[in-house]
Amino acid sequence: MPHLWFRYGAMSSGKSGRLLMDIYHYTEMDNKKAILIKPALDTRSEKVESRAGLSRKADIVLKVGEDFKGYEDVMKDADVLFVEEAHMLSPKQIEELWVKSMKVAVICTGLRTDFKGHLFPGSAKLLALADKIEEIKGMCKNGCESKATWNMRYFNNQPIFQGPQILIGGDESYKGVCKYCAYKAKKSE
Repeated sequence: MPHLWFRYGAMSSGKSGRLLMDIYHYTEMDNKKAILIKPALDTRSEKVESRAGLSRKADIVLKVGEDFKGYEDVMKDADVLFVEEAHMLSPKQIEELWVKSMKVAVICTGLRTDFKGHLFPGSAKLLALADKIEEIKGMCKNGCESKATWNMRYFNNQPIFQGPQILIGGDESYKGVCKYCAYKAKKSE
């Protein structure tokens, strides 16, 4: 029976790399049809790219508020739907994926919380609806060897705690850090 998965982790925990490796295994090793979906909010590229150098063009780039009805032909006969940056999707879009997971496996990856420690609306809906929830563990990028659970936002190499919930960026704007390093940075703000 198909399921809805939510695999979450802090920035730089290897979410995209794992997703791309899973797609490879499904398509190349198991000869299954995999569809890659990403939100249009992530304007960096139509590709999903990992820091390890893996990449693949998304089959569907979903706009804000757009439903999946216009993509039925693309998803036809799919064995699995992979969703990158799922935290950027709306709760309604997550509900649509939940319905799709009745017939096809849906594997979503993304962040659980923002740089302030608040759940993203898409992540909150995934935590409520997912059949399987898995943390992808990463290490604190401050070098303290603790598990990264916080997505620290930076501006001019300084931690910041103000601004919009979604700001597109990678290593230049964010670091996955542990709760202790996040707390120290917030306390000294």
